[in-house]
Amino acid sequence: MMLDRRLAQLLADSPADIADRLAMLVDDLTEALGAQDPLTVRASYHRAVRVRRQSATDLNGFCRAW
Repeated sequence: MMLDRRLAQLLADSPADIADRLAMLVDDLTEALGAQDPLTVRASYHRAVRVRRQSATDLNGFCRAW
């Protein structure tokens, strides 16, 4: 799927504006697949890690409960 490749490419490239690009991708994923889709949740998780500057470990429990 094209959106899955967009996420993989963003994470691999890690551009300076990755949080903004992840936000746009999350919006696209939510519109195309819905908020509960695993790919949408994964992209949201990666965005939260970058925006909030929290460790992946701290957010892992949050995403699992969500």
